[in-house]
Amino acid sequence: MKKGLILLLIISAISLGCFVGNSSGADIVKELPIMEETPVDRALPDKIGSEDSNAMESNHMQVITDMDETSLNDDHPYTVEYHESKSGKICVVTFSANGHSYEMCISGLSEEFTDEQIKTMIGAFLSGKPLTITGDDLIDAEKFSEHIYGSLGDWIFSDDYRKAEDWGDHSKCWAGSASVMLWTTGWAQLAMQMNPDLPVSNVDDLFTLYDIHFINKAMMFQKDAIDFFISGGSDSYSMDEIAGNVPGYDSNDYSEFVFLEQGDSIDQGIRWIREIKNGASAGLTIMLLHTNYPLKNEYEDSTTAFYNEEKKAYVKEIGTFIDANDGKIESAFYIYNDLGDVLKVGKLDENTYITEAGRQYDAFNVLKGDIYPIGNGLYAVVDDGYIDYYSVCEPEEIDFDHGMDSLLIGNGQHAVTVSGYIVDADEEQPADSIKALFITDSDNDAHDYNMPEEARGNELKSKADRPNTIQMFRTSAITVEETIQTLNLVDYLHDGYTLIATVTGLKPAP
Repeated sequence: MKKGLILLLIISAISLGCFVGNSSGADIVKELPIMEETPVDRALPDKIGSEDSNAMESNHMQVITDMDETSLNDDHPYTVEYHESKSGKICVVTFSANGHSYEMCISGLSEEFTDEQIKTMIGAFLSGKPLTITGDDLIDAEKFSEHIYGSLGDWIFSDDYRKAEDWGDHSKCWAGSASVMLWTTGWAQLAMQMNPDLPVSNVDDLFTLYDIHFINKAMMFQKDAIDFFISGGSDSYSMDEIAGNVPGYDSNDYSEFVFLEQGDSIDQGIRWIREIKNGASAGLTIMLLHTNYPLKNEYEDSTTAFYNEEKKAYVKEIGTFIDANDGKIESAFYIYNDLGDVLKVGKLDENTYITEAGRQYDAFNVLKGDIYPIGNGLYAVVDDGYIDYYSVCEPEEIDFDHGMDSLLIGNGQHAVTVSGYIVDADEEQPADSIKALFITDSDNDAHDYNMPEEARGNELKSKADRPNTIQMFRTSAITVEETIQTLNLVDYLHDGYTLIATVTGLKPAP
């Protein structure tokens, strides 16, 4: 990351390897280096209003929020109905509050919500609180890893699975999202009926199918993945050419791609989002734009601080060249810990390495190369004579009064799926009517920088065993680049903007 350091700070403190798209309409975005994905903080809030608390029925889902008990007990009358879809139930709830009428829709359910769960979802929305729905039967294709892949460095472990720099699935958020869309709309099930030998029995298998046919690269949209699955063909990032898994159907007859940077309207995307009620699905690509703050004593260097989702702190990025004769450079084994810090490790046995503090790591997670001490027992990896790392800032160092936002759309950096919405029926403008989106995200439960020993050799099972979740994010309409109207997913980032760049809509299968 020797080049474009300041650009990266301004555009986004999260540099996602799931960077998608290749349009000439987003030149600024294309200058960003394609790096490993950085997981957004997705820690579940304390469990309130979960399962069948005080409800007449129970189910296998949990509805989790950190809303206080007082708000939980607020009564907002509602009506609820369920529609059958290609993949399960669609829940549609209507309720009123503060003089407004709302419609809440959530798709891909195997069972109905309890009365208490619906009240919790309404209360969390009206209180502006985070909300997570969990359940084994929710439609959620999970990645294996966020960062554990070739470009991090030279791994000491190698097998048939890790045999190339592009191994793994860290850059395949587009495939994870498309898998959820294809399963939700019934196209995957139709393909299974038409092709009995298709190695797919659930949404995680479908995601794995993309692993088989595509190398681990970004620059793809959900529309590309859907075209490939339904109609077949080849792509520069595909390892081969295969016939469509649903012969006789043209994906263009059933899907649409809305690209805001290319002049499409967010209203087109919102139309697809609202079609979820009728069995359709919508996939988004989003731009992740952290707010940057100048440092009080470093204006001349244009150094900024931004919130790091892993460290849960404001950090500044430091990059510098190291003299090749510097005696502090050390060739060693090292790992990345859960915060993304580099730690030196020593070999304990053939499969186990240990840090100076005594924490053990499986050999799968260990790299070898030149590292340089940066204090507090931490190191930076030396790459061609250059080191680059994040340093935590003290609050008094940061000028919070002069935050800088660089808002742009581009192609999007990460792909997610819309599994539901809350709309204000009294708002006439489409962008203003969307008040919240229920998001399914292939990244939020993936392994980060390392994985436990038992996951080695069981990558597919590890993916399937990850929690299935849907998260609610409030939305707000926003105009960027002077003319482009889009939606911001409020609180997806701790401090910044999450802007919709593209929408892929998919009709239900015939």
